[in-house]
Parts: sequence; C-alpha cells; structure tokens
Amino acid sequence: MQRRSLWLTLFASCAMALFAFQGCSASSRSKFGGSGSTATTSSDGAGGDCLLCGTGGGTGGDQAGVIFVTPAVSSLAVTGGVIPTQQFTAKLNGADVSNNVTWVVEKPDMAAITATGLLAPTGKVGGETKILALYGTSKGEAVVTITVDVLVNTANVSASDQQLLDNAVKSDPNFVFTYPLADTIVPLRVLSPEFMWQNSKSVQAYRLRLSSKNITYTEYFTAANPGLKALPQELWENIQFSGMGPVSDPLKVELSRLSNGQADASAPLSFGIAQGFIFGSVYYWQLPSGQGGGSSNGKVLRIKPSSDQTDDFFQSGNCFGCHSVSRDGTKMMATFEIGGFNGFPQQLIDLTTNPAKLGTIQSATGITGVFSAFNNDGTKVAISNNYSGSKPAQMSSIDIIDGVTGQQILPSAMPAGCGEPAWSPDGKMLAGICGMNDGGGWTFDSNNGDLTVAELNATQDQVVSSKGIVPKGNLQGRPAYPTFTPDSKYLAYGRPTSGSRSSGNGTLWLTDVAGMSPIELKKASGDGRSFNPVFAPKSAGGYTWIVFISKRDYGHKLVNSGIQQLWMVAIDDPPQPGVDPSHPPFYLRGQIPNQFSENAYYALDPCKKDGESCEHGIECCNKSCIYDDGQKKHICKPPEGGNCIPTGSGPCKTDVDCCDFKDDVVCLNGFCELKPPI
Repeated sequence: MQRRSLWLTLFASCAMALFAFQGCSASSRSKFGGSGSTATTSSDGAGGDCLLCGTGGGTGGDQAGVIFVTPAVSSLAVTGGVIPTQQFTAKLNGADVSNNVTWVVEKPDMAAITATGLLAPTGKVGGETKILALYGTSKGEAVVTITVDVLVNTANVSASDQQLLDNAVKSDPNFVFTYPLADTIVPLRVLSPEFMWQNSKSVQAYRLRLSSKNITYTEYFTAANPGLKALPQELWENIQFSGMGPVSDPLKVELSRLSNGQADASAPLSFGIAQGFIFGSVYYWQLPSGQGGGSSNGKVLRIKPSSDQTDDFFQSGNCFGCHSVSRDGTKMMATFEIGGFNGFPQQLIDLTTNPAKLGTIQSATGITGVFSAFNNDGTKVAISNNYSGSKPAQMSSIDIIDGVTGQQILPSAMPAGCGEPAWSPDGKMLAGICGMNDGGGWTFDSNNGDLTVAELNATQDQVVSSKGIVPKGNLQGRPAYPTFTPDSKYLAYGRPTSGSRSSGNGTLWLTDVAGMSPIELKKASGDGRSFNPVFAPKSAGGYTWIVFISKRDYGHKLVNSGIQQLWMVAIDDPPQPGVDPSHPPFYLRGQIPNQFSENAYYALDPCKKDGESCEHGIECCNKSCIYDDGQKKHICKPPEGGNCIPTGSGPCKTDVDCCDFKDDVVCLNGFCELKPPI
C-alpha cells in the first residue's frame, strides 16, 4: 500500500515555482498536505509539489493575471463503482487557456485530472479538494466535493434480505458493540479497530455500515459468535482520510443482523477520526502472565500504533525494564536484574543499530537505581537511585548524570524521598514524586508522595526552584509517574492505590505545571483500573495523545482477565479549564494479549538523514521534509530558497516563521502545521 503524506508544503513551494516561471507538479498520495496531483502524472499522483497555490478563481469578471476556473464549485458522487467525471475550463484575461494551464489536484487520493482539465475520482477516498490551474505566474482554483459509496456483499445476501438488514431497528438490548468504545477518537493510520459485539441468536448474515459526510461503506457478511470484524487496512485508511474532523464529521458505525427471517439492529456508535498522524514508537515492559521473578521474566518490546507486530529489538539474558527513551529515539536507559551490585545497574542501550546493543553506560559504570528520564536533547539523564536495601524510598533521590559517560552532574537534583522522574520536552523542568517517607524500600511501594516540579537553570546543572504542585491529599491513591505534554505546559499523572504499582486500582489526571487545575481524566480512566500515562512526543489532529496501561475489558477477547494492556487516548489540545479533556480510549493492537504490558514510554524513532524518504520534518535530523523533483518523493533536505519554513517542516519559533502563516498555518511544537479540522 502506497504511503500517504500529510500537511506537507503549501503555498510557498508553488509560489517559488510560479515566480521562477516554472510549473507545479505533484508528489505521492496525500491527504491535506503538500502534494498535489497534476495532469502530467498518473492517477497515483507521482510527480512534483504544489498545494493551495493561490486564492484566485471563482466567479466574477476577468481580472488581469487571475485564472478563472469553471465550475468554481462542483460535486461528484461515486456509487456502485461507477466513476463520474467533471470537465473544468480555465480563462485568463478572457481567453480560454484550458489546454495551456497545468492542472493540479490538491489531494490525489481523491481524484486525478488530465492535461485538458477532465477530472475523475479515484473512487476510494471522499472529501473536498481544490483544483488548481497554473500558467506562468497566474493561478486559479475551484473546489470539488466527492462522495464515495462502497457496497461489498461477501456473504452473497439476497436483495430482499439486504433490504431487511438495511431497515432493521433496535429491539434486543443485549445486541451491543463491546468494542470500540462509543465516542473514541483515533489519529490517522492507526490499525483498523476490531469491531466486536455480543450476540445471542443464530445469525445468517450481518450488515456493517460505516458512514461520514463523504464516504459510506456497507458490507454484508457472516461472523462467528461472539462477533468480530476488522476491515482491511487500506480500506480503513480510505475511510479515515475521507473524514473532515472528529467532531464536525464523526464516523457513524451501524450493525444489524438477520436471524430466521427477522432483522434487528444494535445501537449505533460514533467514532472520531482526528486528521493528523502520530509518529514514533511505544517501548513497553512485557511480563509473562502468572510468572514470578527470574532472569528471563521481563523485557522491553517496541510497537507502533500502525503495526500489528511487536519488535523484540534488544536481546538480553537478564530481565530488564523500568526504562526511559531519549526524545530523539537514539538511546534507552533501563534497569537490569544483574547480581553482584549494591542495587540494580542502569545500562544505556544504543537504539540506532538493529538489533540494538549496549551503549557507553554499562553495569561497570556503577549507576544503579530504578526509573530515569532523558533531558530535551539526550545529553543528560535524571536517575532515581532507589534500591530497597541501601537506598530505600525515604533516602533515595533523583540525580542528574551525563548521558554518555554516566558522570554525576547534579547529585540530589530532587532530594531524598523523591523518585519517578520526568523531564520536560523544553528541558527547563524536572518533575517527580517527593515525600515518600512512609518507610518503604522501593519508591513504587510508597503510599505517600506529592507531585513536585523543579525548575532548572539554562545549563541544567542547578535547580533554581522547586514546588510541590499536587499533594497526595485525601483523594484515592497518590500521584505517580508524571509525564509532560509536548509543549511542556501540562502534566499527566496516575493515582494508583498500591504505591505506584498497577496491582490495585488507579485513575489518570491532568494538571498545568503550576498545579492550579488538576482534573481527573474520567472518560479515559473511568474504569478505575488505569495507570502509568505517557504522552506521545507530538500532538496531532488537534489533540495530544497518551499511552497508558489498563485492566479494562477488550471487547470479548479480554474479559475480567486482570491483565493490563496498552491503550491510547486523545486529549483536547489545549484543554479547557474545568472540563475533562479526555475521550474514551482505544486498544493498541499487536500486543501479546495473555501477557502483562507495563511502563510504556513513547519516543520518536531515530531521525533520518538527508536524502532519506519522509512524510514530516519531525522524522528528519534537519527537521525539514521537502519534495524532491528528481526522486519524485519527499526526502529530508533543507528548503530551497527563502528564509521561511515550509509547512510540515521546522524548526520554527513563531507563526510568522512559517511560509504559509497567512493560510491557517501555525508554529506548533516547533513545526509549521496547518490547523487541523475539528
């Protein structure tokens, strides 16, 4: 399946081409972003780089230098596989230039256009796209809305039975979806959910319908009991990319069944598709269910939300976990169960090799403890030096060490009784849980503790100030395992009831870094069995994203199992005061379902060098992902000409750093991003 790019290169790339008297060509498949399809390319959209190249066009009298495209607004409906077409014409200064302009489709997943302006939908993705006409330094545009209606009859259901299923109404309260959860919001390109439901009848056929404003998918099929249906990934992505926003255009999911000539329906559910990608990998501690200690009992695995496979990236003969990963994804610090030391050694793992290998900090370096956090650039690490014997919770502290040599930089950056460190993405703050004074050995067994934030100096070798922002108080459990949002303005944390372990109950919370507005994430953790939140390194689609572990049921695959698994949840960005910003979570497929998933950590993948293919500047070492005419794809390379930053690239500090800041492009977490539809 061909990859899609998102939010790449807007007006600036095309403007530079126009002013140089060059045409715009198109790139590979895109959604909203920077690669259009031109008349000179195939329907796959291979070619150059142009999107939203101007605001000319529309209706009205001729205007010098402006191309008027007709029709200015149009609609096409793809039904039953029949592909309609739309002829566009272009006029410049009163003359017909339809055969002279370069025609560009903003979103080549949706349609292709010929050299003479004849547009044909792909029949796969619906939505709204701009049609651009370019000629020298002149430009014009029109807008076309494409709707797609797909019907699949894998069960060979007769027309009369289809009608029964289409007109079914709800009558059985036990015929309900068990997964996904209603009102869940997911980012683009996550795996298709496994739709699961309970059923108490002998069923001859089902009908599943997924619909939003611009696409409808209907399938008649059979399934075992209890029911389960997952869509092919390419089809699921076509449905995702047809969305117009998770709130304004939710996906409606409907299910009906046919039993002994009678049809009834389950209650429909709503499903939001955020129009943004998340990048990076989730590193989590995997523990076999029902087993105790032992050198082979625990290891860290890696998984992507877009993959159904885990990656056993590092081979060790020792149990290892309690890990953190540098923000650039190049190295991991983990605790190893190795004997002969006064504590558990912390070792560095080099993630830039495949398989990964031990790095420069090894057991002989003498760094012991549990849990750690890298600073913003991976050059320093905050280490909890806790050990139940010689450094019990009330005596252990958080030290700052060199991220290469392990040399002490700032002992007791957060004093005795502190643990579970987190370092803000901007590098300015350390967070931890302090006041663990109830006499326990391990910090994760302490039932006392307050969420504390320490401000660091510019060189990160001194603490300027420290403040407890969320006390244990009288609420259930204590604060545990804090994590910063990508913009360093908020902290999420858990409130488990058994120290910071996941063996009891637990809820998730969010607060600003001043501790002025703690709020429970009830929609995310209303099950009361959720723990250990960690933010994804980048916001996407108008949301930040948290991965956490939960013992909640997963449809009918995991019911009352007591096995915690990885789940992910959308958090409104920015959160509004006094309002729960969370949404119901979704399950990360690909985990081993009968084994415990613990202590997730989300980080970017190691960056790509100049010349490697990319979809966004966040993947590139130079932060710049640009379309290359020679290779006919986006690659990591510096922008050509001008001092502004193309959309989808960085680093930016303010909106005006972005080439397209006048076209709803903002500087978000260091990258120029088009405001996503909500």
